Amino acid sequence: MNWIKKTFGNPFKIYLFGIILFLGFCVIGIPLLSIGHSGGEQVPITLIAYALNYFIYGLFFISILTSILFWDWFKKYWYINFTIFILTGVLIVPSLVSEIYDDRQPDLTVKYPRPVSKAVFLKDSLNAELAIDCLIVLNNRLYGGTDVSYGVLDTIIYSPSGNQIFIIYAKKFEPNDLGNDLDPAYFSANKRGKNNEWELEPGLTKAQLSGSYQNIKELKEDVRKFYFNEYKFKPSDSLEENYFWKTKNDL
Repeated sequence: MNWIKKTFGNPFKIYLFGIILFLGFCVIGIPLLSIGHSGGEQVPITLIAYALNYFIYGLFFISILTSILFWDWFKKYWYINFTIFILTGVLIVPSLVSEIYDDRQPDLTVKYPRPVSKAVFLKDSLNAELAIDCLIVLNNRLYGGTDVSYGVLDTIIYSPSGNQIFIIYAKKFEPNDLGNDLDPAYFSANKRGKNNEWELEPGLTKAQLSGSYQNIKELKEDVRKFYFNEYKFKPSDSLEENYFWKTKNDL
């Protein structure tokens, strides 16, 4: 650590060095890295977001490091590091807590027995696959192209009483240069029609997983993490705000 003290001499130069690195990357690095990408203005914005994130983390750790290495300076100008530590910490800590929370391994144990027979489940699965295919065909016609190649049924979740259903599937878009052409999509229903088939509706009223993925395995892992960590499914949790199923008062 002595080489840091010998190289910079005081914390002000370390902060200045960090600021110059950040601005240099924004002015020179981002334009160079954006050359040849087909993402248009999205690539520079994404790079700036990453750079700003690292810059904030850098200031946070510099405030800690310089307080230790330059103790005599810190005793005199403690309010500088303290202010930077608090301001950057306010930005960093919530995002870290959220990231750790979202990255928990989901509890995939069976919450209750499946409320329908195997025959009904297989029929519901076939109808769900048909609904996915029909929706894709309809969307491609409406938008004048074949933007979505196909859909993949992922998970079917029934409410404890079997009177509601939530179906997760993935839409496979035509390949793009970024390789993130898989999107999670959803069906839900709270009643069956005259042929005992679910009257499925795209989307969900509760918080949804969004984003694009490069492979189906990664998408499935995130889908399970999101829904099984975000919501409760057991009937005993029906009074909780994050209870997944609609209650009688909601219908």
